[in-house]
Amino acid sequence: MNRLLWVCLWITLFSTFAADKPTQLLSINYRQEPLVFILEDYKMVTGKEVSFPNAIRAIPFTFECTDLDSDLLTATLWKQLIERALLLNGFHLTETADGQMSVVEWGKPPLTVPYVNPEDMPDGDFVVSYLMSLKYLSVAEALQIFTPVVASDVNHPDRSIKAIPQSNSLLIVANSRTIEQLVTLQRRIDLGDSSITTKVFQCSGHDILEVAVAVGKHTESWPRSVVVYPDIRTSRLIVRAENPEMIAIQKFLTTHFGASAEGD
Repeated sequence: MNRLLWVCLWITLFSTFAADKPTQLLSINYRQEPLVFILEDYKMVTGKEVSFPNAIRAIPFTFECTDLDSDLLTATLWKQLIERALLLNGFHLTETADGQMSVVEWGKPPLTVPYVNPEDMPDGDFVVSYLMSLKYLSVAEALQIFTPVVASDVNHPDRSIKAIPQSNSLLIVANSRTIEQLVTLQRRIDLGDSSITTKVFQCSGHDILEVAVAVGKHTESWPRSVVVYPDIRTSRLIVRAENPEMIAIQKFLTTHFGASAEGD
């Protein structure tokens, strides 16, 4: 057969006194198939073109999923299965400006399939992988902000954070509670547009919450909004503002709290 996607239908008949409808169990197997084959299937399911570097076209790809109820295998579910299979094999699909898809390779696959929706993560103390897609923060800004938070999770030596510049995202391996804190932090500061800059301030010897309150009062009458987030876990103040406001805030923090901006 020319087609290297093996889709096997297993028909299981349950014999009972009633005339029950047969249950069809579907098994999807990609066994060392060229990566291009699963990308073609993704296009078939979604109708979207998928661009990718020619160098990864023939990379062997393996993914198996068995005992799927054929009545439940919708196009949406198949799309999700392919996306998670790609994640497990070290690839990420990102949407391009024209609404199509592009493949990003991040190298060594993670230990587990990364979660892309924080609401799907398990409750409790588990080490998980999470793919954080950034909106306005750059990868460099996000690493500066989030790396100390991940590093503070000292009870989990497998923790890590890796930049994926091609899709402006981060691959984070950490305790699920730590990732929840990162998600909360991202929702607070990943706002605005490309004209907004980010600075992280160290305010040694001062209560970071009191510093945040002082900055809030200092800027509350300003015409343009400023995002101020006190990161209690690392005792740092994270500020997002346009450049003129940022200069004024830095001067205020330096004068009143002896603050220093990381990277300056």
